[in-house]
Amino acid sequence: MVVDDKNSNNVDHVGVGANISLTRDLADRLEPLKRILPTHFSALIPSLPPPPSPSSTAAPGDFATTSTPVVPYSLLYSISKWTRTVEGTAALSANSLNPRSYEMVSLLAGTITSPDRKFPAHKPETNDPLADARREIADKKAVVTLVNALLSIVGSGAATWYAAGVAGWRNEWRTLLSLLFALLVAIAEGVLFILWNSRRSKPKGGRLRRKPRAQGVDVKLKVE
Repeated sequence: MVVDDKNSNNVDHVGVGANISLTRDLADRLEPLKRILPTHFSALIPSLPPPPSPSSTAAPGDFATTSTPVVPYSLLYSISKWTRTVEGTAALSANSLNPRSYEMVSLLAGTITSPDRKFPAHKPETNDPLADARREIADKKAVVTLVNALLSIVGSGAATWYAAGVAGWRNEWRTLLSLLFALLVAIAEGVLFILWNSRRSKPKGGRLRRKPRAQGVDVKLKVE
């Protein structure tokens, strides 16, 4: 947000309805004004929250766990506008207060706009009408894969038994060789099934998740 103190109309519409984080420096600047503001500000003075304690000061971006004190932007603008009047300047000078400290640029320095506004938490889509259909298809593929592996093992053993018989081997050697080939095929099929199952269980990377954004918007000040 760019704030130009020379254009009061633009400043008046920048933060309509917004809140400003009440920092230690801002609270210290507003505290002396409670006893010198005119009577028409009396209804707004109680809305000033107390200065934040050091234990409640949160790190930048840590608004989800710590409640940040805020002050209405409209109140800050009204106070700043009053301090530029003849009455306000005289009241500040009588109390040894610098009028430039209450310009909007100075009041908003180091604050955050609307820190109490939070983005809704991300909720993954749970009611997917095609989820059950995809799960059923995946289960059928797994069953077919297991049946194919079983047929490959039995077929390799039977083929080895027949080939050994044609070669004139004795039955005990034919049996041993058939079991050996069947075992090798079973190991290969098991490795392939594990790789296929692990690849199937991985989530697809087509959809990117958005990172949680900061719970407030930093105020950037520029004096022209």
